Amino acid sequence: MRANIANGPKGLPSASHREAAFFEDEHRNRRTAFSACDGVTAMRANIDRKSGAEPAAAVQERSVFTSEDERRLREALKRCSAVTREAACAYRRTGNPDYLPVVIHGLVEHYVVSDARTKLSGAGDEVRLLEDLAIDSLTMMEIVFLAEDVLQVSIDNEELRPFGTLGDIKRLVATKLAPLSQH
Repeated sequence: MRANIANGPKGLPSASHREAAFFEDEHRNRRTAFSACDGVTAMRANIDRKSGAEPAAAVQERSVFTSEDERRLREALKRCSAVTREAACAYRRTGNPDYLPVVIHGLVEHYVVSDARTKLSGAGDEVRLLEDLAIDSLTMMEIVFLAEDVLQVSIDNEELRPFGTLGDIKRLVATKLAPLSQH
């Protein structure tokens, strides 16, 4: 359910609130598409939806990572570093959570402005998303969408609210994926 939206001048929602509401709706739509696949990659769901095909059958465990899945993953991460692409592929092949910090760091690095990349490269998990990296809510949603696609994880809007540092993102994703990596 959408949070109360404060009104701007003349009782209309302010631009930032309209933007937030739009992205909440977009995120909810993507969440619905992702949950319909229940374990199948969101990338495959997007392709199935665009082609009009039925989504692949739902699975309880981690799906097999095929060469076609790897090609799609590499395409989705083409603007990320080679280290990020390799770590994402290794995670998807093995389910080893040791790759997650590298993947998350790379996804965040992809979306920060070039001036903030130097802060990110030398910082640890305590680097602040808004103050140090200038990651606003729109950029955070883009990072979350890509993380959901790449890592086959589902993140609710409510889970995004407490994000303040890079470590917060890494901990949430690790927690969400812990049951899958034990298979």
